[in-house]
Amino acid sequence: DIVKLKMSFYKVSVISGVIVSILALVALIPAPYLIKLFYGESYEKSILLIYYLAPLPIRSGFAVGIGSLFRVLNKLKAALIINVSLIVLGIVPVYLTIRGFGVVGMIIVYIIWLSVSNLISFLYINQRCVAINNISVKIKINERMINVTIFIIQKTMINCCFNT
Repeated sequence: DIVKLKMSFYKVSVISGVIVSILALVALIPAPYLIKLFYGESYEKSILLIYYLAPLPIRSGFAVGIGSLFRVLNKLKAALIINVSLIVLGIVPVYLTIRGFGVVGMIIVYIIWLSVSNLISFLYINQRCVAINNISVKIKINERMINVTIFIIQKTMINCCFNT
């Protein structure tokens, strides 16, 4: 059932996002000491960048299954269009923030741009991938009854679920 698939996807996204958020926030505590320990005092200025980079794994944690869901729903072309469009549209803002704010500005705009990509992907999945019809057929093969459910999604894709 496509509705169950979407609900499972959202549930996994939230759970993985919360877990990664907790891990990322906990990892921030020893991070300055670990940088000094492994890289020495010469990298002390980079410690501040860790705090700006912290939202990146958190954002990734919430988006853990987007690519896989696009593949399952046979919507890879849509994912490609979303990502390529945002890359092209993001060139100017990233360039301007690097020139105006340096590395910190680039990190912030990069995380914002990736978050926009995820938001658009979530909205696309929510809007476009709603089952509008399903057909259930029972087939007898080798003395076994097989229930075949066909989900027609937006008249562009057909998914089949076989239940024995």
